[in-house]
Amino acid sequence: MLCEKSFISISAIIVLSVAVCAVDAAKPKFPEVADGEYIVLLKQGIPDDLDSLVSDAGGHLERVVAEVDMAVATSAAEDFTEELNKNPAVLRVIPDVGLEWIPDLNEVDVEGITPEDERFYRFQWNMRVIEAPAVWDAGYTGKGARVADLDTGITTYHPDLQPNIDVAASRSFVPDEPTIEDFHSHGTWTAGIIAAVDDEFGVIGVAPEATLIAVKVVSGDGSGKLSWLAEGIVYAAGEAEADVINMSLSAYFPKSGLHNEWRPAKESAYYLSLLNKAVNFAAQQGVTVVCSAGNGETNLNHDRDWVLLPAEAGNAIAVSGTGPLSQVDFDTPAFYTNYGTSVITVAAPGGNIDRKPHLPPGWWLDMIISTTPWSWSWRCGTSASAPHVSGIAALIIGQHGGEMHPAQVKAIIRKAADDLGKPGMDDFYGHGRVNARKSVDVSTVLLTEPDCFPPCHEDYPEWIDVDKPDCWCHPAQCHGDADGVMAGSAKAGHYRVGPADLNVLLACWLLKEPPHGPGIASVPDGICADFAHDQGGSAKTGYYRVGPSDLNILINSWLVKEEPHGPGIGADCLDCP
Repeated sequence: MLCEKSFISISAIIVLSVAVCAVDAAKPKFPEVADGEYIVLLKQGIPDDLDSLVSDAGGHLERVVAEVDMAVATSAAEDFTEELNKNPAVLRVIPDVGLEWIPDLNEVDVEGITPEDERFYRFQWNMRVIEAPAVWDAGYTGKGARVADLDTGITTYHPDLQPNIDVAASRSFVPDEPTIEDFHSHGTWTAGIIAAVDDEFGVIGVAPEATLIAVKVVSGDGSGKLSWLAEGIVYAAGEAEADVINMSLSAYFPKSGLHNEWRPAKESAYYLSLLNKAVNFAAQQGVTVVCSAGNGETNLNHDRDWVLLPAEAGNAIAVSGTGPLSQVDFDTPAFYTNYGTSVITVAAPGGNIDRKPHLPPGWWLDMIISTTPWSWSWRCGTSASAPHVSGIAALIIGQHGGEMHPAQVKAIIRKAADDLGKPGMDDFYGHGRVNARKSVDVSTVLLTEPDCFPPCHEDYPEWIDVDKPDCWCHPAQCHGDADGVMAGSAKAGHYRVGPADLNVLLACWLLKEPPHGPGIASVPDGICADFAHDQGGSAKTGYYRVGPSDLNILINSWLVKEEPHGPGIGADCLDCP
């Protein structure tokens, strides 16, 4: 596998564009309510007569997403939501909302670079930082892994991407843009970081033989409906048969609903519950979900009024950004990146800019070069960070023949990351900056040492076993003795947990196996969530009351270091007294 890229000689000068790193506004924008468009959440499955139920309430049923008990309807009737909410099969009718997933980019042209003069691979410092060339040389390229890029689409005719795109499996969920072609450029750029081909031309992606699936959920103006995203996640994990979902998207959502401009707290919880449910569905289908952490320069540990989507949905891997300054100190936290141990899983190259009054010559070289619909472009942002991790996930999954449980993929990426900043978890780096070579090395343990799955240590029920540093616990060996198979959703009751990351417990549930060992006792239904105090992201030994809610929603409540506001963690528990 080639590590250096040469170029086919062409006579025309290639004009590369540089996009100045975009930073989210200091004050997050509220979602925009879509007039006459509604999301219908159902309690237990889709009723056979849903079409007539919607019609009787004065609406029209547009589409159904049975996997997450959701339908989309339109109506001009003023009392549509009130009438449909009366039906016992309906959990809640909420307006669909639009969010600005991708901030505007200010592009500057850089002329005079020709294929005869330069090799674009020389500019890909990001691939060398994560040690991707060593992985390619070892023969691992992501072949056999399928990565769905949920974005603005992908330019199917780009020579660096075309061989890897599964056009038949790709799909648009943007009604006004039925084609998967990219009318923005963002999706084409992120796709190139994931899987640009090794064709001796242009750039190379982290997993140059992985299959790309374009799932368009964002329009050409960078915005999209929440329903489009939920549908796209379900489609990618189901019909498209993706192994990895990349979402280089970020938008803020009012967490509590205690804003004059927004809606009541209960409605905010329903929106969050829907996206959690979609991400959970993907995990249950064996899909690793990777999200960018956002470009707001925000400490997410202290951001109590807002939730960052989709990074804080379900059990996704949230990725912060790093980059050099004048091609020095390549692991410097990017000036724009969000941070905070409550959200960040790992860090990855996103590009950087030295924000001095006078930028040094060649300042754009500190950013990430990748494909655009027209040619190639330097840009930066956590939108670039997530594709690096998605590419590494594809390398691991391809190494295992195209199938691997997402809990294992996440554990390998975390274990193999280079620990930067303070030892252990760090606000900017999470578990560390990802390393492709080490990830493949760690993943090899699964292939060569099948007995390397000892029971979790009693005093350290985490992935890494203290007695065997090179091994980690299989998800099915986590602590807890469940009363029956839970199949991914919590039953009401008291659950005793040890001082472990709740994600470990989640993995056991998602495997649809009862955890082994002491720990969980069932009690009667009807108990709503009621935490005594802020847990700070990790469970402390004790009893915690939970309602019949999805565990991912419960986990998010812990990770954001916020006590729930009374009843309302899970959709099924929202109407508890």
